[in-house]
Amino acid sequence: MNVITEKELAELREKLLNKIEEHVLRFHISLGSYLGSPEVPPPIGSGTFVKFSILAHVVYGILTAAHVVKGLKFGLPGQPAFVGLSKLQNTDTVACSVSFPYIYACVEIEGFHSNSDNAYKPDIAFIALGIDGCLPNHELITESLFYDLDSNKELVMYDPHIASAFYRGAAPTRPDGLLDTAVCIGGEEKLRFDDKAHLQYWELPNDTSKSIAGGSGAGFWRFYCEKEQITPSLEGVIISEERSNYSYFEALATPYLYEDFLPKLKKFSEKNLSDFGSKANA
Repeated sequence: MNVITEKELAELREKLLNKIEEHVLRFHISLGSYLGSPEVPPPIGSGTFVKFSILAHVVYGILTAAHVVKGLKFGLPGQPAFVGLSKLQNTDTVACSVSFPYIYACVEIEGFHSNSDNAYKPDIAFIALGIDGCLPNHELITESLFYDLDSNKELVMYDPHIASAFYRGAAPTRPDGLLDTAVCIGGEEKLRFDDKAHLQYWELPNDTSKSIAGGSGAGFWRFYCEKEQITPSLEGVIISEERSNYSYFEALATPYLYEDFLPKLKKFSEKNLSDFGSKANA
């Protein structure tokens, strides 16, 4: 019987954490509000590149929090709707501004904020980018991956082989100019139930006691780790943090994301296929 040494265990853990970080970064994106300036806006929140199927089409976009996009829905008066995107890609910061057909949310975005008792949960939205591979032609998008929501498999609630993670994403830039997008490793998260909103959410302990700044809207991932392999599951969206001492984060949980939000989003997308252009109408 082979007994793993402490050194081998530490090396295995490092390999798994590196794989987790690489996976999350492939799908992660930082979001900024377009203000009419030729410069790409600074990030104000985070999101995850995702896709799903409707009818004979595949829809591509960004899953994020509703309070992140409340200022993005219509852009400026008389101006097209744009969103600023930025991320670390190939060890450098890549950024662009792109237009989008629509934003879908289950709440009224105008006036929405994660601090509000009247509009807090469900705090989730989807920014449509394109359909059937017809996407803005920029390396930030073309070299990113879109996570297939239709193929996601929910992991069990408690298992010592499961690790969780998300990207802080929209924190201030570092002295070298790169975005400070360090991965946040979770653990010991618990499912809670919001009686007012009638939905489940994840509560994640924050051992750093520091704010995640613009991490709202980032995907909350859980990974089943076995040997040197990881099995990912996108299990929620980061929506808030405890603000008195930053002792925990909150994320919308899997049941609402896949059993409520996604079916409604698909119905909405089917009714608005014309917004994607002629190919969607074919």
